[in-house]
Amino acid sequence: KSEYVASSSALITWKTDKERVCSVVYGTAYNNYTKSSREIRAAKDHELILTDLIPETLYHFRVQFEDENGNKFYSYDYSFLTGESDVPMKPSYAETRPINQMNQITVAWNAPILGKSVTGYNIYRRHKLVKRAELSDWVKLNDSPVDAKTFEFTDLTVESGKFYRYGVTSINQFGVDSEKEITDMVFATGVLNEETVLTADDSPIELHADLIVAAGVNLLIEAGTEILIGEKDSNSSGLDEERVEILVYGQITIDGIAGKPVVFAPLNGSGRRDHWAGISVITDSQLVSRISHASLFGCIGYALNIKAKEVSVNNLSVSYSNGGVSLDGVRSVLDLDNCSFYEIASVAVNISDCYRVSLANSVIKDASVGVITLNTNANNQTVVKNTDIYVSELGIKALFGKGIIANTLVVCKDGTGILCENALSSSGNYIDHVTIDALNGIDILNGNFTVKNNIITNSQALGNTGIINRTSENPVYNFNNVVGFGVLYQHCQKGPNSMSFVPNFVGGNPYDYNLKPTSILIFADEYQKELGRYGVSRY
Repeated sequence: KSEYVASSSALITWKTDKERVCSVVYGTAYNNYTKSSREIRAAKDHELILTDLIPETLYHFRVQFEDENGNKFYSYDYSFLTGESDVPMKPSYAETRPINQMNQITVAWNAPILGKSVTGYNIYRRHKLVKRAELSDWVKLNDSPVDAKTFEFTDLTVESGKFYRYGVTSINQFGVDSEKEITDMVFATGVLNEETVLTADDSPIELHADLIVAAGVNLLIEAGTEILIGEKDSNSSGLDEERVEILVYGQITIDGIAGKPVVFAPLNGSGRRDHWAGISVITDSQLVSRISHASLFGCIGYALNIKAKEVSVNNLSVSYSNGGVSLDGVRSVLDLDNCSFYEIASVAVNISDCYRVSLANSVIKDASVGVITLNTNANNQTVVKNTDIYVSELGIKALFGKGIIANTLVVCKDGTGILCENALSSSGNYIDHVTIDALNGIDILNGNFTVKNNIITNSQALGNTGIINRTSENPVYNFNNVVGFGVLYQHCQKGPNSMSFVPNFVGGNPYDYNLKPTSILIFADEYQKELGRYGVSRY
């Protein structure tokens, strides 16, 4: 029988006809004994203490022993109910509701799994400290306990522009608190007016409305931080009144690292391509935003929209969005290195009137348009280098000040590889060591371009035009391999060192545009080295 029962232990006693070593098997369901405890010496009068039991729980148990012949004997099933704990169980779940009004956050929770001793609940709150990774101490919000049958509390003392975390405790009749059940961190709708540090320990962080970083303020987001975006702007503010966006009028510093990016992802909804409105950096202050190893998903416009004179962006990853990154008027040298853009409905990279931008060592895949660069100043330069572009409509559309496209792969089976609208500088414009597999290879409308050391092909031999030059000139293009088109050269000429050989790519699935060692194009550039994407450009 159960002689003594406490909240987490029970004393079981029994007698046997002779001295035996017995065991007690027990569990929380009849005939389902998941645990056991065994005596260490034989006796006729037995007692065994079961420990680490769950308070306020019904247990079933049996006594068993094995005789000298290996026969096993069991008692009947008995049961006992453990007592109430000195400390009640914490709520089983807690969350913040979507924010519908400024300066208000509603917290909701579920009762503990075992809550017989619970007489009410207490609500606590803490916030991010200025310029530090730590949070403030917990502060209790309710003067008197919330009723045990109430599972929601609205905090009316919220300061907009702060990051909060809530904790809910159960209390018993003696006023003793359980451990806290803690919510995700949430941003209180408004303007961030204080320098703030977000860390991986704060994750996940919920945004239900716009996060606006005020002028002169830096928002630092450290490696491994995850920010979850609600599917509706509950405050109907900002540039997009329907969707959540991050608007930076001061500075944002996203300090992800390899293997620990800063992730921006949907909080709820179906994960649509138009889930949120992305990050816009709109500032002409001296503060320089820095974005490294950031991952953005599901943006209706450009996931990252830069309208700042100085900025640093690298290792950016954008997926399943309408647009990738837009750069407008950046006057600093910007190395857009090691970026990836996947499933982009419109333009992956849009560069407008920027001083020096280099897109290098990057991948654009399943986009409509890879790169658009538009310049009105002959001194502006755009470089696309060591990059793979897989698109449906157009690989690169260029109105250069001056520009270089080198060691780049452009695959556009149903469209044009490179469209050169113009080059404002009469020199320094190169399309060199590029491999293009497209319906139309290179289309030059205006400007002076040096086109050499390239492989321009339609791998199915169904292309329209290899190179077309629509200027008033009739240039000669040397050291190129153009093949697979109905017209190889239009309004331009094939140079004496150009050719038309089937490239002899490695092939495979996915298709590999490396040349086989037996390809004649391995030794066909102006330096008697490899043509195309995997050769060596001197520009």
